Amino acid sequence: YGDLLDDYYEYLKWFIIEGRGNRISKNVERIIDEGPYLLSQDALNAGLVDKLIFEDEVEGEIKRLFVNPRILEDMPNEKMTYQWSKPRADKIAIIYASGSIVMSDGIPGRTIGGKTTAEQIRKAREDTSVKGIILRINSGGGSAYASDLIAREVKKCREHGKPVVVSMGGAAASGGYYIATYADKIVAEPTTITGSIGVTGMIPNFSRMFDKLAVNWSSVKRGERADLLAFYRPIREDEIALLQDYIADSYDTFVNVVAEGRGMTYDQVHEIAQGRVWTGKRAKEIGLVDELGGLDEAMELMKEIGGFKRIRLEDYSYQPKGFRIGISMRMGGLLSPDRHILNLPDE
Repeated sequence: YGDLLDDYYEYLKWFIIEGRGNRISKNVERIIDEGPYLLSQDALNAGLVDKLIFEDEVEGEIKRLFVNPRILEDMPNEKMTYQWSKPRADKIAIIYASGSIVMSDGIPGRTIGGKTTAEQIRKAREDTSVKGIILRINSGGGSAYASDLIAREVKKCREHGKPVVVSMGGAAASGGYYIATYADKIVAEPTTITGSIGVTGMIPNFSRMFDKLAVNWSSVKRGERADLLAFYRPIREDEIALLQDYIADSYDTFVNVVAEGRGMTYDQVHEIAQGRVWTGKRAKEIGLVDELGGLDEAMELMKEIGGFKRIRLEDYSYQPKGFRIGISMRMGGLLSPDRHILNLPDE
């Protein structure tokens, strides 16, 4: 945790110095220590902001700072479409995987469905019009089985020669890293929580609470361990041993998957695994990621891997029936969102 905080703190100082330069009024460590700045005037005095204005004064400030600015309320739609002709760029599927990894269908932006996300990757792999896949991950992990389903589909993409580039957001830890490891290239932000190559299991025991509430349980079973993981009694020593063997085997599988995906040995991965988390910067140094950056860098890597001059992204993320949010982006010099779609069920 100390190493992790040191990395974050150094980046925090660097961003303040890089962004504010000589506008800050004192040493950057002192500015951090004297925060938070509950009074906006104090933030202005420290040099963290340049001016105190109201929202309705923003447009006037923009006009003061720029010559003949064109102020738009929203991003305009494309004036031209090319649906009747060949695509102007190679189509790349982008699949967003955000939230905890679960076995259910998942909720866009909140949970990653193991079955549905695997299906979307398979759909993109089998679509001959899709030339590659960018998997955008922001997850601290979740179900080991669901993670394995998704990782298997990423591996199949590699086996079938369809490039996959992973772009990591705030976190790609535990199962979040597991599903990334077979990608051709992995890109992380310098501060992305990365790794946590480990497995844990927790068995709740509510027996004392039930005693306090005078809630009584009876069970009828056949087989010594038929009530394994029952929450109304303490876990037995033999059950702990059984689950420990399962967790140890799952850990070995995780380490082997990373070793295979990243071209490392078991011992090399184990040395940096054991459940430890790293910043993206440190993860690059130890071989868990390939490049530092965001989605732009992932797109550039995709162009490099596939030999594409221009690419356009198409959202292949899982969307429940009657619900769709999409952003279309094109890459060929400039990156700009040009369409926003929101469809909700009638009910």
